[in-house]
Amino acid sequence: MEETEEVKAEENAEMITETEAEEKTEASEENEKLREQLASANSRLEQLERERCLLLKGVPADDVDYYAFKIAKLVTPERDFGTAADAFLKEHGVRSPAPGPRFSTGAALGAQSPRKETAAERMNDIIRSARQ
Repeated sequence: MEETEEVKAEENAEMITETEAEEKTEASEENEKLREQLASANSRLEQLERERCLLLKGVPADDVDYYAFKIAKLVTPERDFGTAADAFLKEHGVRSPAPGPRFSTGAALGAQSPRKETAAERMNDIIRSARQ
């Protein structure tokens, strides 16, 4: 009877170790899946941050992916994305947008009487404002 109890105890111990091994395997698989999801989320976050940076620097929305791809090739451990983007955009002639929308109410803000503008001066002003 003692022998059968010992055999049963050994069988139970083997079952417990097999169950623990299965649980460890399942836990490690779940951890690996979570690590993959985290890496995917981090790469997506980095891509969105880069796109936002480029949009703020004046890159047209249709070209953001292309510029992000090209600039990512210039990134090194010593040179971050922002620095590489500044250099690339300067080299390729992309200008940052105006600081805000410009509009005119037509009312003079000063107390002086408005001077009359000639047609040539008005046309020059329109052309200059279009360049900015």
